[in-house]
Order: sequence, then structure tokens, then C-alpha cells
Amino acid sequence: MRINTENKDSVDKLHLLSGEKKKTVRNFLESLTTLIILNYLENTSTNIPFFGTFKIKQIGNHIDNDGKEAVIDIEFKPEESFLRSIGQIEDGEECDIVKLCKTRIRNAVSNYIS
Repeated sequence: MRINTENKDSVDKLHLLSGEKKKTVRNFLESLTTLIILNYLENTSTNIPFFGTFKIKQIGNHIDNDGKEAVIDIEFKPEESFLRSIGQIEDGEECDIVKLCKTRIRNAVSNYIS
């Protein structure tokens, strides 16, 4: 799969957040994309833990000089923890994800010092 600038930026950010190698992050995302396509072929939903569940439906096609491209609709049901984090952010609170990142940073620094 080709990777554009926007995708590269996402891989870079996930690499920094996870501490995993960029190649590992890219392989994971390619596998996730494969899972989503396989679930589409089986007409089933895809669950991404901590994010939510979604199902893709093709509703038509768009045809232009570059060829044919699917027009899709996505049904999305977010996980409760995801909704809670969004609510905390909107309420001006420190969200659970920020707390998790701070804990990871403290642990990494602590392990580095030890």
C-alpha cells in the first residue's frame, strides 16, 4: 500500500505515542485495514477497542476520468470510554486518555532512570 503525507504523519504520531517502531505501526494499520475490508466482504461490523464499532455500506459509485470509486455510508457506535473522554474534554477536564499518557511518560522516565 502506498503511504501519503497525511498517512505518514499519522504513523509518526502513533509511533511516538506507542513507543513502537514505525514499521510495526504501519504493519498494524495495514492489518487493521485488511480486517475492515474482510468484515465489509462478510457484511459485518468492525470493532476497534477503546474507539467503537462501525459498519461500512456502499451506497453508490462515483465515476470520473480517474475511474470508479465507491460512495459509502458508515454506521458508527462509539465506545462509552471514548464518549467519556470527549465529554471530559468539552467540560474542560483532564480526560482519561491524557491521564493514561502521563502515566506512560512517568513510567518510561522511571524505567529510564532506574
